[in-house]
Amino acid sequence: MITISDIETKEFKKSAFGYSQDEVDKFLDEIILDYEKLIKENFELKEKVSNLNSSISNYRSIEKSLQTTLALAEKTADETLKNAEADKERIVSETRKQAETYLAQAKEKSETMLAEANTKSESILSEAKTKSEAMLAEANSKASVILEQANDKYEMVFGDTDRKLTEMKNSLEKLLERYDATKKRLKVIFEAEIRLLDKTDFNETSEKDIIAETENN
Repeated sequence: MITISDIETKEFKKSAFGYSQDEVDKFLDEIILDYEKLIKENFELKEKVSNLNSSISNYRSIEKSLQTTLALAEKTADETLKNAEADKERIVSETRKQAETYLAQAKEKSETMLAEANTKSESILSEAKTKSEAMLAEANSKASVILEQANDKYEMVFGDTDRKLTEMKNSLEKLLERYDATKKRLKVIFEAEIRLLDKTDFNETSEKDIIAETENN
């Protein structure tokens, strides 16, 4: 491969009717510049390719690492899921057993409390019934005593009143009898007086006789 140095050091044979030396040198200078530019670009491209290859290598390494990590993650996830399912079944089973145990204990405690409550209720009911009967008996006894005392007071108060009323009634009847007798007596005397007035020979003896006669009638 021709290098820049080859071009720069290349010597041509001179002839009488050859090319112009200046034009050839100028053209060679242009070729050298372009060739240098191409070499530089080629070097830069090779460097870029090298960098790209390095990046690709890194990317492939990263990809491989990611694939390994992903596979490990999938494996770990599967194992975790299996373990979680196993733990779930174990927890559900243990929870169910605990719930059944708690339920049985609660049921037993509830039945015990209910039995105790029933016993206490029966005891309280019996005690209340006994107290109620005792209070009722005491109330009946007190009521009987109060009623008896009331009857005694009634007899004491109204018995004396009845006696007085009877005495007053008897006195009134006697007064009425005396009133009737007096009334009759006055009537007899009044009629006798009238009869005496009708007689012209009126005297004291005649008045007594007329009164006696009127009373007999």
